[in-house]
Amino acid sequence: MKSLYESAFSYITKQIDKRIDAINDEKDAAVSALEAQRDAELEEIETKKEQYEIEIEGIEKEIKAKEKEIKAMQDANKEREHSLGLQKAEYDLHRMQNQRTANVYKDGQMVYEADTSGIRDAKQEVDDIKLEIDISKIEKEIDYLESEKELRQDKIDLLDKEAEKINKFYDDLIAKEEQRFDAMIKGMEDYKSQFEELTELFENAQMEAALSELGI
Repeated sequence: MKSLYESAFSYITKQIDKRIDAINDEKDAAVSALEAQRDAELEEIETKKEQYEIEIEGIEKEIKAKEKEIKAMQDANKEREHSLGLQKAEYDLHRMQNQRTANVYKDGQMVYEADTSGIRDAKQEVDDIKLEIDISKIEKEIDYLESEKELRQDKIDLLDKEAEKINKFYDDLIAKEEQRFDAMIKGMEDYKSQFEELTELFENAQMEAALSELGI
């Protein structure tokens, strides 16, 4: 009879341990499934972010190219100004060295010689205005590109916030699942402890009965 009780107690204890192991496996599987779902959602967000970052990189290259274009135009204008300035200075020097009346004979007639210095000044003014118009146009294109870049950066920021929300959602969900499974495990462990106490009481009762039979 003792062997039967001991076998029964041993069997029940093993079944409790198996159930605890099974609950732990279910817990791990549930947590892994939630983490995989979270990773899939975060990966989708990361893919979108990478696309926006590629677009931003392309926009930045366009902006740099246009800024270089403006710089080249400004440098060319400075060179033209220097060239025209030299021409004007040489002309003025030549005119001072050969100061004569503006009325000169050409083909037997008295004519007025054109003021080439004034023509150069007017041409430079026209060129300056054209340059300002061209630069203004490119600057507007840069402003547009900057706004497009900012728009994409705003989308990236929103995706970052969405990722934070997803992480918090799954952190909370995983914590609740772990608490649920931990409560189940604790219940089984408490049941096992109570059963072990009962086994110990039974063994003590058996010992007392054996001693009583021996008259001790």
